[in-house]
Amino acid sequence: MSFCEKLQKLRKENKLSQEQLADMLDVTRQSVSKWESGTTYPEMDKLIAMCKIFKCSLDDLTNDEIVDIRSENKKNNSINNIIDNFLEILNKTVKMFKSMNFKQTLGCLLTLFILGMFLLILRIPFSAVESGFYDVIVNIGRPALSNFISGLFNLILDIIYFTLYVLIFVYIYKIVYLDKYEFVKDEKNVANSSTKDETPEEKIKILPKKETNNALFNILGSIALICIKFFVLCFSIPFIFTLIFGFAFLVIDIYLMTKGIIYVGIFLGIIFILILNIEFIIVVINFLFNRKSSFKKLVWIFVASLIGIGISSGIITTEIASTEYIDDVPKEVILSNITKEVQMKDDILLDYYYKVNYVTDENLTDKVKINISYYNDFMDVFFDDNDFNIDLRVNSDGKTFKKILNLLCENLSDKKLYNYNKLTEATITVYSSSKNIEKIKSNIREEEINRNEESMQNTIDYYENIISSYNDEVDAYESKEQDNLREIDELNDKISELEQKIEDYKEQMKSMIDE
Repeated sequence: MSFCEKLQKLRKENKLSQEQLADMLDVTRQSVSKWESGTTYPEMDKLIAMCKIFKCSLDDLTNDEIVDIRSENKKNNSINNIIDNFLEILNKTVKMFKSMNFKQTLGCLLTLFILGMFLLILRIPFSAVESGFYDVIVNIGRPALSNFISGLFNLILDIIYFTLYVLIFVYIYKIVYLDKYEFVKDEKNVANSSTKDETPEEKIKILPKKETNNALFNILGSIALICIKFFVLCFSIPFIFTLIFGFAFLVIDIYLMTKGIIYVGIFLGIIFILILNIEFIIVVINFLFNRKSSFKKLVWIFVASLIGIGISSGIITTEIASTEYIDDVPKEVILSNITKEVQMKDDILLDYYYKVNYVTDENLTDKVKINISYYNDFMDVFFDDNDFNIDLRVNSDGKTFKKILNLLCENLSDKKLYNYNKLTEATITVYSSSKNIEKIKSNIREEEINRNEESMQNTIDYYENIISSYNDEVDAYESKEQDNLREIDELNDKISELEQKIEDYKEQMKSMIDE
């Protein structure tokens, strides 16, 4: 296979476009196109850079006799080689500990123990993810289903954690100890061995670190990479939701701009936050699918986004400071009044949940007059003449929400913001003689006491029912316990009978032997 064919094949296998490869090599796309067509040949420094990008040797890339660059790696990753590598690690471990004295062995074991304890810190982020996922999934309302999903998710994370723990532990152990030693036979013992059956002793030599192609660690590395990709994918889920909500807020902001509400800082802030989220998601996608990204572009976009967010924050602060807040309802909202007059009775009762003002009017000796000031567009008032009950309710239809939204838009377009909570407040004023007012207050207090007593009684009844159900369960368990005790007594009686039969058989056997 020629160089141009190899270059094109490796580029496609690594999912790179000609433009992306050109950016990584700091050349033009036309140069890459000429290399793949065989028109020109790259310089040596570009060939070396390609070897680093495609993770191959210079001979593999330029030698036309080599057809499949990855064939050797595929052979090294076979199952037999994995088993051989694993057994080789075990064999070297045994020989290494045999060759160590007591002090070296103790130091090695202590180092490995500290390493194992240190790697337990990796459990902290996994536990945090498990706890957060359970807090989210428990809200689905079905305990059995939520527990199953949470248990399955925890099992997956536990497998990932265990895999990473073993991989990192074995990898560090291999680098720190096994890769530093080479096991050689003692030549003196070989020369002095008198018989063929004698096996010469092996000693270890400390050698400089050298690169090895270990199939077991290649597979473990692949597993670790998959686990890391899964963890990165889980970590990116909040950014995906942030991106979705960001676009939603952008649409809302554009709608408000059409209504005359123009806050440039909020608009720019949303844009830069979306750019930052999109960049992060692109990085995650490139990492998951082994795609190359232009590092310089990502850095410039990241820095520009942070600068844009900072500038937007300053503009937002200025715009909010220029918006006037008024602790009242908008002036264009009309205040309505309604008055009701009823005959005074000894059992009269005002049932309401709003603050009331009492005004003494001695002329109203046998009547009670009530005045309610409220905002008719946002509240409804209902009377019950039987007990003078007042029912104030906030409108919950779509038209009311639209009115509040339009009102808010009109005010924000003028850079004003009001206290819209007061739109659902009402002022109640009761007019009557002092005697009647005291009677009304007394009736209200008695009603509150009765309601509290009723509420307390309901609570007591509720807990008494729970206690009763627990007592029933206790009685059921005690009944089962008595049944179990009776079964135990019956079994003990049967055991006694069997023991007696065994003794009788022994006596019979002795008598037969004596005869």
